Amino acid sequence: MRTCRPSRSRPDARLKVATFTVRASQQQARQWAQVARHLGYKSVPAWLEGLADEQAQRVEPTLPPPR
Repeated sequence: MRTCRPSRSRPDARLKVATFTVRASQQQARQWAQVARHLGYKSVPAWLEGLADEQAQRVEPTLPPPR
């Protein structure tokens, strides 16, 4: 896990982040870039982050409680 400094938070605050790697074919990469740009995202990672957040919020209420 990497640590980064949030841009809009207290200057002394630190945010722990996780990094994920996604593999894609060249065709998928071109398609994803086209879709991300069309939807107004600055990058494919930003678009994928938005998708992951949307899905997590949608599915999380249906998950069983943690043990």
